[in-house]
Amino acid sequence: MTLVVLDEFIYIVMLLFTIVFPLISFSLHHLMQNCSEAFTIDLVRRLEKREKFNDLSMIDLAHRPI
Repeated sequence: MTLVVLDEFIYIVMLLFTIVFPLISFSLHHLMQNCSEAFTIDLVRRLEKREKFNDLSMIDLAHRPI
């Protein structure tokens, strides 16, 4: 911070690009990764439910008299 004051705020924009934008990008990456993980977990749960229902329907067909 002392450097910014001594340079009379000449390099403040460069410092902002160097410090703030990487922090924003890491935060966005973390947010997108959490959303993707939640979506994947939800999708796997839905597929597991479908498999259970499919297994039940196959059992019903196997025990049905012809």
